[in-house]
Amino acid sequence: MPRNHKLRWNGITQLLLVPIVATLAWSGCEHKISRYQKQKSKKALASLEKTQVKLKTTEKKLMALVAQDQDFMSKSKTVKKAKAQLEKLRAEIKDLKTKGKKISKLLKGNKGKNAFKVRQLTQKMNASLKKMNRKLMMLVGPVATLRNAKKNAKKLIQEVSDTRTRITTYPPKSIVKAVKKAIKKYPKAQERIDARVKVLGGKDVLAMADAFDAARKKTPPDYLAMGQLARKIRSATSTLNRNRKRLITHLDELDDHVDVILVDMKDERGRFFHKYKSVRGNKVKTTAWSSVNATFYRKHKDHLGMALYAKPKGTFHTGAITIASPPGYAYVGHDEYGSWKDKGGEKTWKFKPKYAYMVPLFFGAGLAAVTYVAYRSYNKRRKRNLVWFGLAGAIWYGTRSARMRRRHKGFYARRARKVRMRKAKARRLRSRRSGRSGRSSRRSGK
Repeated sequence: MPRNHKLRWNGITQLLLVPIVATLAWSGCEHKISRYQKQKSKKALASLEKTQVKLKTTEKKLMALVAQDQDFMSKSKTVKKAKAQLEKLRAEIKDLKTKGKKISKLLKGNKGKNAFKVRQLTQKMNASLKKMNRKLMMLVGPVATLRNAKKNAKKLIQEVSDTRTRITTYPPKSIVKAVKKAIKKYPKAQERIDARVKVLGGKDVLAMADAFDAARKKTPPDYLAMGQLARKIRSATSTLNRNRKRLITHLDELDDHVDVILVDMKDERGRFFHKYKSVRGNKVKTTAWSSVNATFYRKHKDHLGMALYAKPKGTFHTGAITIASPPGYAYVGHDEYGSWKDKGGEKTWKFKPKYAYMVPLFFGAGLAAVTYVAYRSYNKRRKRNLVWFGLAGAIWYGTRSARMRRRHKGFYARRARKVRMRKAKARRLRSRRSGRSGRSSRRSGK
């Protein structure tokens, strides 16, 4: 009993001594600032030097701009504000240089107890330098705008006047005529056309032109505001012109029906490829192999022979069907392309004579007649953003359908060949393993 008691106290003594010994050993070691922290601090010091150079360069630019028109520029509020800002930045740089000297001294001492202080000073320096660089970038801009506006005042006034004249009668008559024609031809697209025309009003540009005139009429003229507004007017006018060209393109595309059908796909050593049949009107073009990313390839691995993009007439590209669909189904149900006919008590879709080419193009042999029941089922799935492969769970379309096996034999032959090669490789590996295990068993038997 006394012996057990002694053993117990020896164990407790050991447990108490371990942390004490560890602490003494730790305090006896000479710790240093980490290499990562040193690199970070040295990078901050290098940034400080660059910012000092940038400050001097900015000051030179500012003085050069003022020197171009000393009498006017030196009295300007914008220049006075810039100079005051420059003085503040000089004071900040001076303060940062003091911090930089402290960091350098602590890095030279290289003591672990100063690591926290070095990190803190470095973080503060980086934050201050980030703000300072942002201020330096914005310092010269207003002064340069002021100088250019004063120098080119007549030119800017003429430019804004010409822009006002053009915008007052905006959009142009040609655009108005094209819009009316498109709405008459495709009344269902009126809402979408009106939304595109709305951005062509030019009211914002006229409001900026009014503000420009108000700045010009001040005594003395507010050249800074004039320069800034002239630049904004120029940018807004450029945007209007881009929107006008885009609208013309969009109005033209209302007359087209476009389809992109996936006709082949392959993967080669981690690289993925698609081949498409592009249909625009009655013109058909098969594309070359195009590289696609792995996500897109896997998304459409079951959609061989299906349309990945379909846009009927009277629809903008933004309203196209981009979920994989059976070819030709995008045109079913549109009065432009045909109508429903009763055939033996069942409604089927009949294309108009001018679109009769769509039947062999999209449907081919078998399943040429689209029933109302099938179309309704497809439409419900599409509205829920789900791919429709066939009625009542049947596989009529896509990679797994028998119909696509007949149409795209090359893809299935290539896939079967890959499977055979994979199986043959697996058999060879098994035979090698069995051969090695047989030899090892014979050796162990000896």
